[in-house]
Amino acid sequence: SRSFRAKLTNFSLIRESVTSHAARCAEKLRSEQSCARHISVILQTSPFSRSDEYYSGYRSMNMEMPSNDSIDIITAANSLLKTIYKRGFLYKKSGVIVGDIIPQNQVQLNLFSKNRTVNRIKLYRSVDFINQTMGRDKVQILGQGILKREKLNKENLSPCYTTRWSDLLQVSC
Repeated sequence: SRSFRAKLTNFSLIRESVTSHAARCAEKLRSEQSCARHISVILQTSPFSRSDEYYSGYRSMNMEMPSNDSIDIITAANSLLKTIYKRGFLYKKSGVIVGDIIPQNQVQLNLFSKNRTVNRIKLYRSVDFINQTMGRDKVQILGQGILKREKLNKENLSPCYTTRWSDLLQVSC
């Protein structure tokens, strides 16, 4: 899950965030050669806001077939998001959780999944290779948004005393 930099009310921006979370879950599942049977989506407002009403939405579902396919996981996450999203709230946090994880070589396929699965395995092998070698999100699902994400605020970043020479303290006597 991730907190938004600002509070969001716009459904399409929240959907982009959930899509990014779901894509990251699928990527991690593929890197571990695993598949998930269960998916959950979380959406909540700030519990600390005195002026806004608090709302926390959570919905889960079992997937038809265990998967590590980005499109399957994103589709499931977005359908769950539609059921918990309520208009008029200022949302602060969203998240996607995958569970009931099994090794991908133990997935029981159904009659219609064979061709689609083989083609998608080749596709995601290429996408994951590009993203690992060229940098994260060089190839991504369009639903993740095309605008640059806000970078971490460097003012609040702690110095890296143990990993960067320039951050070491200097003492003059």
